[in-house]
Amino acid sequence: MCRYSSTPRPENGIWGYVNGVAVTDDVIARVVANAEAGYPEVSVRSPGRPRQIDEDGPAVVVQFRMAEAKLRQLDEKAKQRRITRSDLLRDAVDRELQTA
Repeated sequence: MCRYSSTPRPENGIWGYVNGVAVTDDVIARVVANAEAGYPEVSVRSPGRPRQIDEDGPAVVVQFRMAEAKLRQLDEKAKQRRITRSDLLRDAVDRELQTA
């Protein structure tokens, strides 16, 4: 029974599919119970690189200006690779310094 919506219950008991898995009332109940328990079997790390990224000491913040069009291209490339903008820039700097 869905307490929070006026959406009628699906006749086949399947609300939809996520990554090919049928979403049923049982699946929803398990997901909710897991969330309410604080995701006990999941460990989450903070996004991004740790502040200490090498043996030389803590990382330093670097800022610079860039044209908006290039920034959009950069963000799109990072999204395609499923990494952050910062990680993409670090990778590019690492590659450049290796070839120097």
